[in-house]
Amino acid sequence: MRARTLVLLLAVLSLSGCAAGEGHARAVAPSSPGPASAGPSGDGFHREDVSELVKKALMAREALVGVGIPGNSRDDLDEDFPTSAFCGLVPANEGRTGHVAHERNWAATDFLVSNTAHIYYRKTGAEAIAEARDNSQRCETYSLRYASGDTAVVHVLAPVEFPTPAGVDASFGRCFTEKAEGYDPEISCAIYLGRKQMASVVLLYGAPVGAEAAIRAKLLQIVPIAAAALAAAA
Repeated sequence: MRARTLVLLLAVLSLSGCAAGEGHARAVAPSSPGPASAGPSGDGFHREDVSELVKKALMAREALVGVGIPGNSRDDLDEDFPTSAFCGLVPANEGRTGHVAHERNWAATDFLVSNTAHIYYRKTGAEAIAEARDNSQRCETYSLRYASGDTAVVHVLAPVEFPTPAGVDASFGRCFTEKAEGYDPEISCAIYLGRKQMASVVLLYGAPVGAEAAIRAKLLQIVPIAAAALAAAA
């Protein structure tokens, strides 16, 4: 894997600006604030309580071994990960008082994997997925800026086609290429799953552009695994 992949593993966790894949689901941008004392059940948004529920929606550490991805993983818990940031558009109602997100990361031989689970107060998982899908259709090419100050150009590619899994209310997927100055372009693909007040986003990224078909195929292998984890938690 190229040297830039190691940079991505750190930088992509705190992107600002526009991206896909999660566009980049982990792109950091201001979110609309939620209520200070309201939650998915309507009886109070207690971060500690819902945090445990969100953790359960993440794929298990060893869940991807069967599709060729080692079980070693790293967690980033309770971070400001927006559900999506396609075309630089900020998701609604994802402030700290109405949104919790946890992320688990794996490293395969030729690409990286992240699974980010979300819970919301002011919207459902299906609404979050619809918002991401709509925003992904609003542009074809745009630029993003990393927290480090480096910039890249993103091209949105064709959707990832798959039927909505059993136990999931809404789903969609999208691929994109990313070209940072001084580096070769890379391919990334993401799938979005929504159920009740939760969503799960799986992103495969950091692979050479020529690997698009392989990345799409690998992501489709992961869809049922991520869907099962989300359905069991939500």
